[in-house]
Amino acid sequence: MKKTLLMVAAIMICFAFGVQAQTPCGAKYGATPEDSTTCRQNITAFSVHYKAKNYNDAYMAWGKLVEICPCSWNGIFINGTTMLENLIKAEKDSLRREHLIDTLLWTYDIRPKYDESYTEGRGLGFKAFYILKYRQKQLNDIDKLKEVFYMFERSVDMEKEETDPDIWNQYFTLASRLAPALRDTSIVIDAYERANEYIDDAKVKCYERLEADTAELAGLQAQFDANEIDKMKYDKEAKVLTSDTTRQYKLLKKYDGVFAKIEKQFLPFASCEMLEKIYASKLEEHKTNIPLLQKMLKTLDRTGCRTSTIYKDILEIVYTNAPTAASAEMMGGFYFAEKDYDKASTFYNEAIKMYTTNEKRTQPYYYLANIEYLKKNFSAARNYAYKALSCNANFGKAYMLIGDMYAASSVGGDDAIPGAQNWAAVDKYNKAVAVDPSLANDVAKRRSRLKFPDGAVVFQKGYSKGQTYRVGGWIGETTTIR
Repeated sequence: MKKTLLMVAAIMICFAFGVQAQTPCGAKYGATPEDSTTCRQNITAFSVHYKAKNYNDAYMAWGKLVEICPCSWNGIFINGTTMLENLIKAEKDSLRREHLIDTLLWTYDIRPKYDESYTEGRGLGFKAFYILKYRQKQLNDIDKLKEVFYMFERSVDMEKEETDPDIWNQYFTLASRLAPALRDTSIVIDAYERANEYIDDAKVKCYERLEADTAELAGLQAQFDANEIDKMKYDKEAKVLTSDTTRQYKLLKKYDGVFAKIEKQFLPFASCEMLEKIYASKLEEHKTNIPLLQKMLKTLDRTGCRTSTIYKDILEIVYTNAPTAASAEMMGGFYFAEKDYDKASTFYNEAIKMYTTNEKRTQPYYYLANIEYLKKNFSAARNYAYKALSCNANFGKAYMLIGDMYAASSVGGDDAIPGAQNWAAVDKYNKAVAVDPSLANDVAKRRSRLKFPDGAVVFQKGYSKGQTYRVGGWIGETTTIR
């Protein structure tokens, strides 16, 4: 009986909204006092059944809510999709299951009309997501697959950097599937260009939020320490900020994971020779289309295709017509590769000024450190390396570079222990691995090349293993004798 009611409810819900969805909500809890009473009763009923995971009864209450008062409570759609997925998963009858899937897809059509915080582009993307998830058998036809793909594409173009990581994953997977089937590599290249641009923009937004939250937390702590606010206010506001930082870190991790998958899938399509050939054919026709050229440039840069003439040509056009922090950094990289370190430094400094987050400033500072290191200006190089670390404390390459500087130096003076700089170098190498374990192999190679002071010389200087020792000269650091 319940299953029959469930199927009837699905049909009635879709029918009711086929009429209602043409107009926005009227009164929040329904058009009449009776509707308001029914609405509140069903919010309670839905919440109770939903929390108890009694999804069949929750569904009956949910049907009333979407019919009478779809704007009353955002849990109608947030919890409703979870409820529907659980019902779909448990349903054995194929007909009823298809009706439930239809209802789930339909919610993404109508949710943007009744939930101001939910955009049409997001709804379109998740509708495509669930079609791909639940209707695979019906998607054997290439034209049907293309329809779903273009739903993803429209969603991404509407949402841009707000595109959900789950949508990126399915969108690019489908692009990788369609490209060889249609013998059209441009499909996957276009998808990669979108991901490359918009995911990077999304990460910048996350870092901007993180840095703003960190500054607010520091200000809040200062107010509390100065007794300007009480502990209750401090705890309340700190909880909100800490919760947001946690959310931003999780989001960044998701974006990194998704983009790593995208890059792996893109690899078979992404030879520099192929990209350069495609972009060379486009350049003449699109020389004034700066947004398109920016996408092409970022793709060439991300895939390591920086030595070709086409890369240089596009870079110069983009930087000349629409200079950005990213294009300034790329100009720096180009001149760094050409060993024109003065020009490279100019562009890296320009990028640092233009970037809006410290996270983005990390790499330009690191390359400035490398330039000074190559010039053997070790003190200046170390300063830039520490600036990179001030932007990102976990950027282990900066510590590794400082270790390289120490290892390349010598210690003078009558009281100095020859080779003592290598002890200081090891300290930095160890620090590099501590903040970034992925550098362990690089550090091990460097450590294996170091020659520590002879034990007899150390003893003659009045020291023994385990004591502290001050390395002089420009290094000026205290280390441990090994």
